[in-house]
This record gives sequence, C-alpha cells and structure tokens, in this order.
Amino acid sequence: MAALTATGAGNAHITRQLSVSVSTIETHLERIYAKLGIRSRHELIAITAPERYPVWRRHRRASCHGRRR
Repeated sequence: MAALTATGAGNAHITRQLSVSVSTIETHLERIYAKLGIRSRHELIAITAPERYPVWRRHRRASCHGRRR
C-alpha cells in the first residue's frame, strides 16, 4: 500500500488494485503514518520515493532534529 501511495496513486486507484475498501486503505495509511512518525501522504512519498521530493526531504530531516542547516 505504501508503494502504491508513493507512486501518487489515490485511494480510489489503490482500492481497485488491492480489492479493498476505501476505509481499509485509510486505516492502513493512518497506521503507516503513526509508525513512521509522519502526518501526510506527501511525507510518505518523500520517505519512500525521495527522488520525487529531494529538497523537501532534506529540509524535513533537518527540522526533525530541531536545528537548521
């Protein structure tokens, strides 16, 4: 599910690919976010596909440690 999300697929597309309900997808994504300490689909993409958001990921990493680079 994280891999499909990283490709930019929406919940409707993931639903068709995995044959699960939208609520199942939302629940799994919430659990993935909690385990990774993130809050959004954009953050998940930045972690799983850093080539799509290279600048944002560097900025996020620096701010996670409470210091600026």
